[in-house]
Amino acid sequence: KPQVLEVTYHGRNVHDVLQMTVHEALHFFGASAKVLRRLEVLDEIGLGYLRLGQPATTLSGGEAQRIKIAAHLGSRRPGRTRPAGIMAGAREAAKKRPAEGYAT
Repeated sequence: KPQVLEVTYHGRNVHDVLQMTVHEALHFFGASAKVLRRLEVLDEIGLGYLRLGQPATTLSGGEAQRIKIAAHLGSRRPGRTRPAGIMAGAREAAKKRPAEGYAT
């Protein structure tokens, strides 16, 4: 609905935000610790190139798996440590298999 696009946050409407990549959103939502923590995990495991509004059906199997890992890690409470093995494994997988063909 057109009314939805009239609502803005720091000068951006919903459409603008959904067109941002994870990496761009890190800078945009820098003041929001809860949002920032979740975005940082996505970026750390090599998914910074994904758009926030990208349909899940366009993700490869590897991207979908990394998003599941990120969801688990990003939901942990601040101050708790992340399991190093999972993060190390996710980072290694991201290095071996970089951006999987998503075209912007």
